[in-house]
Amino acid sequence: AQDRIFLGPYTGRDPAVASGSAALLANAMEQASASRIPLFTAADFAWNPKGYRADESWQAAIDDLAGGDAGAREALRALAGNSADSVLGSAESAYLQPLFA
Repeated sequence: AQDRIFLGPYTGRDPAVASGSAALLANAMEQASASRIPLFTAADFAWNPKGYRADESWQAAIDDLAGGDAGAREALRALAGNSADSVLGSAESAYLQPLFA
């Protein structure tokens, strides 16, 4: 979808399938910098499918992209948390969900 950005972690894949595959395909978005978050998590999954933890990988991707800037990290977390859903996982906004409780 060209009208959306998908900043959630790589999810919805069975580790057994990855272990038996020669390659993993991940589509980058037109927004190259924003694509770093989901591609970081896809690479993490490909490296260790059985030990992959989507949420931890997602946080690490945000930390890496923020480059040590605490303000950038919080802004990225808010943006990515509100843009994390996809056709493979439609979880409610991780950023807004606690505000509705």
